[in-house]
Amino acid sequence: MEIFDRENFRYLYFNTKFLQSKMALDAPHLLVLPYTRYMMLSLMFLPDPKRILLIGLGAGSLVRYISTMLPDCRIDAVDHSQEIIDLARTYFNLPETDNVTIHCRGGVPFLENRDEEEPYDIILLDAFDELGIADVIYNRDFFTTCRNHLSEGGILCSNLWSGSTSELTRVTRELAECFTGNLTCPVANRGNVISYSFKHEIGLNAFAGDNKKPERLQARFELDFGDMKQRLIRHNL
Repeated sequence: MEIFDRENFRYLYFNTKFLQSKMALDAPHLLVLPYTRYMMLSLMFLPDPKRILLIGLGAGSLVRYISTMLPDCRIDAVDHSQEIIDLARTYFNLPETDNVTIHCRGGVPFLENRDEEEPYDIILLDAFDELGIADVIYNRDFFTTCRNHLSEGGILCSNLWSGSTSELTRVTRELAECFTGNLTCPVANRGNVISYSFKHEIGLNAFAGDNKKPERLQARFELDFGDMKQRLIRHNL
């Protein structure tokens, strides 16, 4: 891993060539990398989540953002690497509040052995290693486990970055086998594809009606929901 500052940003690279995280030093809560903004498009469907689980901490970009924008939301962040957790705390302003709990554990054993009754409203899946998608996480069995720990109106949002078309096809197929409603959106000029999976049916009618909603959400969450919404619609026509 390599960490360095350039101008107003701090970077984290894996193996010197894979950019894992980028933080604005004067506004650490902002989501600089485009794929993270598309993951938080989940808030368009569920703008007031009470509880969020993040599997794959990295440098903590999503935790910083959520804890700033939704200070009353309870956040569990899970990562198997204590080295990554310590790095996020030391160099990347990882929040330490009563509503943020960091777990040094694999995502699979964390959920399979969880004994709390309260489900998550949003599960954010962003678990990668130097080779790409973590196979132990991105599979049918674990997607089913995630579904079982979601509230009825909850969302599993997954970053499906992969250099392999066949692997991407496999993952999206297995998500469709586990969830009734599925939408996907490629991030412009990036290799990331973000998926949004629901227990209930979801379609373009979900975007009908309140035309002012993206504008209100943009003012509240500092994200361009209008542009992301249109890209999501175009890709799922």
